[in-house]
Amino acid sequence: MNSLPSQILNVSSNYKMTLDLFQQKVLKANWYDKYFYYLLFLAATLGGLFFLYDVISHQAKYDKLGTRYLGYLAFLFLTTLGISGLYFVPNRYKVITIASALSIDKKRNLINKIVKEFGNPFCETDNDFYGFIYDKNWWTSDYKIYLSFDLNNFYASVQGVTRAYRGGGIIDFGGTKKVRKKLIGYLTSLVDVQ
Repeated sequence: MNSLPSQILNVSSNYKMTLDLFQQKVLKANWYDKYFYYLLFLAATLGGLFFLYDVISHQAKYDKLGTRYLGYLAFLFLTTLGISGLYFVPNRYKVITIASALSIDKKRNLINKIVKEFGNPFCETDNDFYGFIYDKNWWTSDYKIYLSFDLNNFYASVQGVTRAYRGGGIIDFGGTKKVRKKLIGYLTSLVDVQ
């Protein structure tokens, strides 16, 4: 009689993924990228401010070479790139939560359907944490999709991946947001049907 409750405890303890644990796993899978991008965009912002300072303090030098406006353009470009990058980096690690009271087996089956729908037969799994690459088209960036669930929710995160770099992409022109919307729509429709 004591073996039955311990089996139930073992089964339920394997699926105690919470929102915090999911966010930690997503950040752990991409820890290098997060710090790299923050440093990169901070350097761009500081580089833009340096151009502004240099043009103002050495205006005669820039006028002599005829590059004063080029210095101002470099300031505008680098500062805009740096500040917008610092603003958008946290959005890369955005986690979506979808409430669902379905059983663990049904949730696992729904995630398998999502993996098949998004066309990737290779899915890394770690208990209830799934990660795979979604390749929309050959000419667009790939997207790394992370999925998980617990007794009450589904969790999802989508990040753009640049082909030339081993990690995530810097600028995706809204592609990540579109894939995130598509994933949420598909998952919500699957949950509603069940």
